Amino acid sequence: MSFPIATGICSLVLSTFTALPLTGRTLLAPSNNLIASTRILPGSERLLPQSTLQVTTQSNTIPQRFTYFDLDSGELTFSQQNVPGAAPIVGYHPTSGRYLTLSPELELRVHDEGAEVLSVDLDVSRGVPSLLDDGDRIFISGARSFGPEPENSLLFSISQNATVWQEEGTFSPSADQSRAVEVQPLGPFTTNFGVGISAIKTLDLSDGAIISDIDLNTAYPSNSYLLAAESADQHFLLLLGPSFADPNSLQEPQPSILIVDTSKGTAKPLENTESLSPYLPTTFSPNGSIFLLWDSQNRIMRAFRSSDGSPLFSTAASSPVAAFSQDEQTLYLAAEQLGTINALNPQNGQLRNNYDLPSGSTITTLAVSPNGRYLAATAGSTAFQIDLQTETADPFPVLDTAYLGITFSHDSRHWILTSITDETIAVQSSNPSSWQRITYPSAIELLAAPSSDTLTYLNSSNALVDRQLSTGEISMSRLANEGANSSSVLAASASALLVLRIEIIQSDEIQGQSESIHLVDVKTGLSLWETPLSSFTLSQSAIDSSGEIVAAIERAQPFRFPNNDNLLVAYRKPENTPFLSLDNANGNFLATAVSEDGALIAALQLESSKSARPRLFRSADSSEISLPETANGNWNQIQFAPNGNRLYLFPSSSQLSRVFYQVAYLDLEEGGALETVSLYGEAPGALLDASPDGRYLVALSRTQKLILIDLERERVADEAIVNWTPTNVFFTSFGPASEQAIFASDSRSFFFRDSQQSIRRWHLQTFAPVTAKLVTANGNRFLTYPRDSSSNYLLEGSTNLSDWEVEQEFEGSSEPLEIPFDPPIGQARQFYRLLKSDPAPPPATE
Repeated sequence: MSFPIATGICSLVLSTFTALPLTGRTLLAPSNNLIASTRILPGSERLLPQSTLQVTTQSNTIPQRFTYFDLDSGELTFSQQNVPGAAPIVGYHPTSGRYLTLSPELELRVHDEGAEVLSVDLDVSRGVPSLLDDGDRIFISGARSFGPEPENSLLFSISQNATVWQEEGTFSPSADQSRAVEVQPLGPFTTNFGVGISAIKTLDLSDGAIISDIDLNTAYPSNSYLLAAESADQHFLLLLGPSFADPNSLQEPQPSILIVDTSKGTAKPLENTESLSPYLPTTFSPNGSIFLLWDSQNRIMRAFRSSDGSPLFSTAASSPVAAFSQDEQTLYLAAEQLGTINALNPQNGQLRNNYDLPSGSTITTLAVSPNGRYLAATAGSTAFQIDLQTETADPFPVLDTAYLGITFSHDSRHWILTSITDETIAVQSSNPSSWQRITYPSAIELLAAPSSDTLTYLNSSNALVDRQLSTGEISMSRLANEGANSSSVLAASASALLVLRIEIIQSDEIQGQSESIHLVDVKTGLSLWETPLSSFTLSQSAIDSSGEIVAAIERAQPFRFPNNDNLLVAYRKPENTPFLSLDNANGNFLATAVSEDGALIAALQLESSKSARPRLFRSADSSEISLPETANGNWNQIQFAPNGNRLYLFPSSSQLSRVFYQVAYLDLEEGGALETVSLYGEAPGALLDASPDGRYLVALSRTQKLILIDLERERVADEAIVNWTPTNVFFTSFGPASEQAIFASDSRSFFFRDSQQSIRRWHLQTFAPVTAKLVTANGNRFLTYPRDSSSNYLLEGSTNLSDWEVEQEFEGSSEPLEIPFDPPIGQARQFYRLLKSDPAPPPATE
């Protein structure tokens, strides 16, 4: 028996990940407000690798989102993205595998290794819940509000299924989770709310007993103290206040620094610190017994005993950078000489050793490994690791940018860097030359499909980034102010950005705004061309690959479908008046597109019948190309194929479930003949890109799913929730952005930028039929298909050898697949074929 050959079957190679946030002390806090913290989590044999980095994104709503990276591989271990309907994870206990989720209704649920075991009736609408290290206690910190009193903080026991205690206030647990401290601001009804501290309350986290309650406002009525630093166990706090007395004040000058002992309930001035800046960096030793103050005027580091504020020593230092060893036997400081690190006795400041870096730059970050063997530092744009046993320093340039933080993992196997561009780098301690980027600068625009080995994009810091796909190396160059001052990116190519510039107009007591279309060179950021300012509002724009031709739809007022005056205009650089301008006498314009070579301009125009009419113009002479009336339809999006030989049309549909729908394209090489493809599956909401070979469309559905349409086989080849992450993670970062996709030149993969500014490479996998053998056993005949564990398989069935449908998709196995050859009596013969994924792996780009 012969089987017809199946060609071109394709699916996306995907893998879903379970989101499991973990608890852990915040070690790094990048200044970019999109990332709240990065934490290195202790090793665990359950659910997580030995070394995991947790990145927490800041959110205005509860809960925050978490992403987890394996430091050995640099790949996502667990990922919780903004998946509609997904339950956010807000706590995890590595040893037991227990974790917490929040339902969309903010119901708190407890899971043991995936199975829900308890639903907790707690109000978490104000405070963020967290699972403490014993795996049984849930702590919820109350929220400070402008009401008469703050929310209650409470401790809930999972085993008892009851609240153990609750206390009014907004408390923050210590790193060792022995106590929790609330720093109460002045107010809440005073005009200087949150500027100073009025009281500090400390409670025992185990039973909720009040350890101390310190009234600062009574002792220091002109209070303006701020919390500067705290020991890991929150036993000691350091408060900084004004550095000089107000000459107009009748009160005694306030001390500039207070030491708070939360165990004793005292707040005492630190003596003889009048010359110190009130905003100096501070560092506590691991057990909190010593703290450091940086005298910025005299460039001196001073050490004090936390218990009584007595001075221990002072020494010259070139910067405020310092790090204690885990056993507190050694203090590492940036020495007076640039590029030198001094190792001191932290009790008396006696010099024990010094280490010279290959660079004489100012040391900007410093950290020592928990096992005491390695010292890591950054100076300028270079990172260093010093082996304290061999006293050798290994330099390597990582990124030409400033660093915000550096720390070691708990097992000392890795150290982590974060930069001002949100980049996180993991370095192997045993082999510093082996390092990899975990996260990358956020991407707000993909500029073009990869050219050979390079992907170019614009990041959130208005820098142009070139990423080498084979090695992962990146290079960055900042745009000039002309590009950075743009309001938003309207369209982009490899050579030019089309941006919107908005200027506020105020004349004769009339306020408003005026807009212009601004073309920017992506390599230099310099202005190439700009239209005159106009009171019209741009609704959509497009450019060709070189930036020579610009098309735009302008509207005179905010769009109110379907009645609105708008124009279709097209410009040719460097002319400032449009060479094509059409009003809406024949209907409003819905969308426009420009072919990559700039030769053609397309638009959709809404007719009186409410159907959309595609229109096509030559940019050379503004002449219109006649298209058949059959091309009119329920379209709302239009896009050229990469080679310009097709014009794709996407429908407008309000249906959200699985429906029959149509997409179409105009074959421009055949005079605009309309080709319609009827599909069954998730209805598309927006066309993202078309493959260069003309076979596939990538679209975003109206239910926020990424769908791949196979035009040859007229089917939705595969679909996935947009924020799922494939195993071949390209990179991920965070921040608001719209969705975008571009195909690679070989049509076998595409790059997708989602609403979180994450860019992932999705590989398309082709399938080929597997040859079967007819086997007779015990009078029965079977078709036997050999299989292996290295491939994925599709089983298709048909009754007429022409209309094949996928009946089953499954991963590879070494067990052969057997299918009965003879149908039961009275039933029609069923034909089957097994399809095997292409054994050739995609290029190694991740």
